[in-house]
Amino acid sequence: MAQFSVRINAAVVYSFLLGLNAVLADALPHLQEHRLVSMESINLKASEEFGDRDRLGHHLVIDLFGCNPEKMKQVAIVEDILVAAAEAAKATVVAKKFHQFNPIGVSGALVLAESHLTIHTWPEVDGYCAIDIFTCGPTDNFAALKVMQEQFEAKGFVVVEIERGKQRKAWSSDDGTTVFREGLDPLGGFKTTIATTALLEDVQSGFQRIQMYNTKAVGKMLVIDDNIQLSEYDNASYHEMIVHVPMQAHPNPRKVLIIGGGDGGALLELNKYKNVDEIVICDIDAMVKAVTEKHFPAFAAAYNDPRVRTVFQDGTVLVANFKNYFDVIIIDCTDFYGVAAALARKEFYNNIKEALTDDGIMVIQAESLYYDREFIASLHKQAQELFPVVGYYHTLVPTYPSGTIGFIFGSKKYTPVEKLGNNPQSLDDLVYYTAEMHRASFAMPAFLKKLIAASATAKA
Repeated sequence: MAQFSVRINAAVVYSFLLGLNAVLADALPHLQEHRLVSMESINLKASEEFGDRDRLGHHLVIDLFGCNPEKMKQVAIVEDILVAAAEAAKATVVAKKFHQFNPIGVSGALVLAESHLTIHTWPEVDGYCAIDIFTCGPTDNFAALKVMQEQFEAKGFVVVEIERGKQRKAWSSDDGTTVFREGLDPLGGFKTTIATTALLEDVQSGFQRIQMYNTKAVGKMLVIDDNIQLSEYDNASYHEMIVHVPMQAHPNPRKVLIIGGGDGGALLELNKYKNVDEIVICDIDAMVKAVTEKHFPAFAAAYNDPRVRTVFQDGTVLVANFKNYFDVIIIDCTDFYGVAAALARKEFYNNIKEALTDDGIMVIQAESLYYDREFIASLHKQAQELFPVVGYYHTLVPTYPSGTIGFIFGSKKYTPVEKLGNNPQSLDDLVYYTAEMHRASFAMPAFLKKLIAASATAKA
């Protein structure tokens, strides 16, 4: 079931709803494709009165479309559905009031111990229901929504979500500017914070939450599960290094696989290699491509290269089906939890090795050397058990946690710096990568060298 959900400050709800009818005229044909989840308003000021309170209540303003008209005409049926919805939300009904209109239509309200649930039906207008549910306490209003959507047999719905009385101190600067604060905080008090001007997309796919912000300093910014993935300002230092390091280390790469990378940034860099015959890009989540192609047109255009084959599938499943096929495999994944958790397992590494040719190279995103030292050492050890040549290299990305991100380099034959200079024409007009940066990126600080050495000698 397609759905739209928007989280906004109560002060802007009315103006938002005024424009909703115009939006729906365009959006309704695409209800099965998009789900807008949240929008934060600007000029939110912290108040001592609220302290550190999260919220007082949870409020959903719901439009159901395409409902079964026969279920909307009679008070008894409508009342039963609302009571069932309240029970699903674990709310307590303390009073009921419903009215039957002539010729058709019902209005009704449930007074809840936690607040209220109201409805008005228009059976004659494409089976439309206007519903409002507000509760405080440990209730689940989305469970109530599910019951109403199913029992009214709605074909689509739009949800405005309001967190009532929420203290938003962490989301606003002193001048009232709205900011994005990253969810990742491994040091406990060192979160990346970016001033934003608009939330352009907020989509909950079947795998993860995908957001696109416009920002004051770094242009458009892609966020997945509350963690920054790329920005217009500094994405080149990531995409160029994840692609050009392995591609320049291999003397003749003809077939290349990207696992992840649905945003298209790595693909754009890879397309610069005209000697490559085949490029397969496999991302588990098609919605990543759908969101970024609207806001990063150059990345979207990379998919139009005739050598590119796009697959939306679990990369761990796809790579297990290839043997001695790819010259280079690039794993451009999110952080190693949720969707990407399987990419840290040894079985996946082994399948990568099997899918590579006899002189193949693989590179996998491997986190920050400041935040993830033990994890990097464990990935490095796994790679050493399978590949004759292994290295860790890193690049500088200001919007990433700690400003740096690294990669594990695994090769069956070539050292990471031995064959530099492959396809020099592919390096024209780059922003970050140079041969000097390539070599320097493999230099590790003393603490990481010691940790990797200790991990390599430790008993399995």
